[in-house]
Amino acid sequence: MKTARWTLFTLVIIAAVLTFGVLGSGAGAAGNAPTASKAKGPLIAFSALGAACGNVCVGLEKSIFAALRTAGYSNFLRLDNNLDPTKIIANAHTVVARKPIVYIDTDGGITNYKVTLALMKKAKIPLFLIFGGPPPGAPPNVSWTNADKATAGRVTAQTAATYVKANWGGKVDGLFATWLSSWSPADKQVLFKFFPEFNKQLGTNYSLTSGTTLADFQGKAEPIEAAVTAFLNAHPGQHHLVFFASTNDTDAVAINTALVQAGRVGDAIIYSVGTAAEGVKLLCADPASSAMQGDMNWRIQHWGPPIVRVVKLLIAKKKAPPIIYPPIAMVTRAQVKSGFNCDTGLPKA
Repeated sequence: MKTARWTLFTLVIIAAVLTFGVLGSGAGAAGNAPTASKAKGPLIAFSALGAACGNVCVGLEKSIFAALRTAGYSNFLRLDNNLDPTKIIANAHTVVARKPIVYIDTDGGITNYKVTLALMKKAKIPLFLIFGGPPPGAPPNVSWTNADKATAGRVTAQTAATYVKANWGGKVDGLFATWLSSWSPADKQVLFKFFPEFNKQLGTNYSLTSGTTLADFQGKAEPIEAAVTAFLNAHPGQHHLVFFASTNDTDAVAINTALVQAGRVGDAIIYSVGTAAEGVKLLCADPASSAMQGDMNWRIQHWGPPIVRVVKLLIAKKKAPPIIYPPIAMVTRAQVKSGFNCDTGLPKA
């Protein structure tokens, strides 16, 4: 009887250990990759920007993984770098250790992508980088995708110039832009193409207004608001101000906040890039509380299929284009409600 009781007790303990082990391994896998029973095909590694990118990158990731599954892939190593330089390098070492058939990394030109580039080259792992652009001497088994910054700059300039001509008689009292001095040559095209096109459309020679800089403040609302507020306070009589948030919609929100607080929304127009939720909401808002007139839609939720077409070439060790630019489009106040939900700021299904 005693032996029977101990045997039953032992079996219960073993069952509990096995149950805990199965549940524990499943929970750990949920954040990185499908469980073994669901995963099919060779391993593909992916690193996301995470919370640092917000809803824009959520749409990007959904599009990429939908396209990968359509192409027959379902075995993923999913990582998150959140724009942390140390984590980006750690992720690259993890990828090298796991030996996937390709690494898709959203740090294509932001922080430590060159370290990733070197590690993948040494490990002979094909690499697809999102954002940024190829530096000189990039390996042949590496491709990029990015928003078409040159086209974005030209189209934004054309749209802004059309507004200025129609509403201000071509007059501009101040021209401002957010940008990053660390941008790659490909990213800088958004400004390099904006100014020539803007002046071409207006027959003028405007440049950035001196004395007020909005450079290198990406995602930092306070210094942007402070710089804009200082200009507005110093120039109460200037009523034709053009702001170009060539970094992202978060910076456009900071510009608009300064205009609202100064009671100067009617003196300015804002154009931005990205169509993130906060930018879309500004486009939808009453003109009395928002100077936003247009937002460049990278259509990032549709990038998956063109990305996966190139990824398949890399996997097959075939010649792949160094960089691809998915189609983009300007969204204006008149168009925003047809393509976006103004309550959430997200694209309509």
